Amino acid sequence: MLSVVVPLGCERDAASLEAALASCGTAEVRVVAGADVPQAVVRSIRRRGIACDRSDAPRGMRLREGARATRGDVLVFLHADSVLPTGWGERLQQSVNVKRPWGAFRLAFDAPGLRLIALGANLRARLFGLPWGDQSQFVMRETYEAVGGHPPWPLLDDHELARRLGRIARPLLLTPAVRTSARRYRQRGALRCMADNVRVLLHHAAGRDVNELARNYRR
Repeated sequence: MLSVVVPLGCERDAASLEAALASCGTAEVRVVAGADVPQAVVRSIRRRGIACDRSDAPRGMRLREGARATRGDVLVFLHADSVLPTGWGERLQQSVNVKRPWGAFRLAFDAPGLRLIALGANLRARLFGLPWGDQSQFVMRETYEAVGGHPPWPLLDDHELARRLGRIARPLLLTPAVRTSARRYRQRGALRCMADNVRVLLHHAAGRDVNELARNYRR
């Protein structure tokens, strides 16, 4: 059984969320919304028969608790502005196993001007074994629990999860691409977004507090 956990923030638009949820197909879906998500949005998700938790906890903690509330043998973490590829469930069930218990999909954006950025992300995942959340990480439940799940962080929780899982096995990288919204790159500029990401990673490696990094990043 496959379970999809979707973190949701107030900045996600209704059309992106609708596309993300529709791409999950017949899998079990659970949305973990931040406290800034309006109650009307939470109620609309629940009316569709989809479980939706709302909490002021950091994203990493919401993801971990949401995952533990699902029933699937394989957990998939899908951003609310991303769309899973057609046939993803069958491909995942055929590929994941005890030797390759985790991985992610290839990344693509919904704007052609970001192909080089997507290429860089895919190369990073392949060369260093670090696929991030926008590639829709997946993992067998027992492996997820073995590493303690997501850290309870507001930022870099996906990066840390990949690091923890990488100590167990190299990631399984599936060719079908998750299509992710280019909204953030359009709003802030591609170069600025790339520079922000590098700066956050360098500061994290230098031991800066992740909560402080999250506040600065979102400003």
